[in-house]
Amino acid sequence: MLRRYWLVFLILLIGLVSVFIIVYYRSVFRSPEFISIEKVQYIETNGSEVSFNAQANFYNPNEFDAQILNSELKIISKDLQIAQISQSNICKIKAKSPFNIEFKFKIDIAQLSVSHGISGVLESLLSETKEIPVHFSGYTRVKSNSTVYKIPIDFDQTLRFK
Repeated sequence: MLRRYWLVFLILLIGLVSVFIIVYYRSVFRSPEFISIEKVQYIETNGSEVSFNAQANFYNPNEFDAQILNSELKIISKDLQIAQISQSNICKIKAKSPFNIEFKFKIDIAQLSVSHGISGVLESLLSETKEIPVHFSGYTRVKSNSTVYKIPIDFDQTLRFK
């Protein structure tokens, strides 16, 4: 009789441990994934600064919501930093869904001409629309259940402006 109780107890214990392991591994947070930077739009040229908006696309693969905290990015052209993005984006991310972050940044034309040299300046003076290859590098921070995660961002894009 005592042996039967131990067998029932052992089966219940194995079942409870199995349920705990399944629940634990289903609730582990995976960092949202960076997909791309799209819709880079020229806004205006004001003196020596050129303003842009860009949209970064992400995906939250988790079963639960999270919160975006902030983004820190450097914009590099020909190995020279030409702009920096540092902005807070406190908003909710829904579970199992794509989400976007809009970045606003300004490029100083003087820094741009240094990175592209004399030939780049002459080319830009002769053309009506300028195209600059840039690299976005940095991260976006996300918070879930009081734990903060960094989503790395590395993406090449071309900026077009007048």
